Amino acid sequence: MANQRIALLHHVIDRHVREHRPATFHASQIGIPATHLNRLARDQTGRSTHQLIANRLVDQARRDLLFTRISVQGMSYQPGFSDPAYFTWFFTGQAGISPNCHSSVALADSIQPSPAIVPFAGRYSHPT
Repeated sequence: MANQRIALLHHVIDRHVREHRPATFHASQIGIPATHLNRLARDQTGRSTHQLIANRLVDQARRDLLFTRISVQGMSYQPGFSDPAYFTWFFTGQAGISPNCHSSVALADSIQPSPAIVPFAGRYSHPT
């Protein structure tokens, strides 16, 4: 029964992730008190309901930063945050890196080295 409720919690969080709903909303959707849901979440996942919601919000923000052209400022209003500064503070606290740095790192990781310069025996040679 506990596993089913946690699965349902994940489903409700996923469905309402962009609405930035509190833990009490999720508990009411499942039909149990928020304190009971929080206890179940901690027992099953090691995280509170609030932490599960925050993790999902950051996961969605990371995806949006990677796969859309929305700026960090524009993105800060997407998941229901009131301003860019709060979004940046929240994202940095959860992810350990600022949204701007996350975007830069992701961009750098996606860029492949140029095949025009190939390392060879400690020196660089140009293919002819």
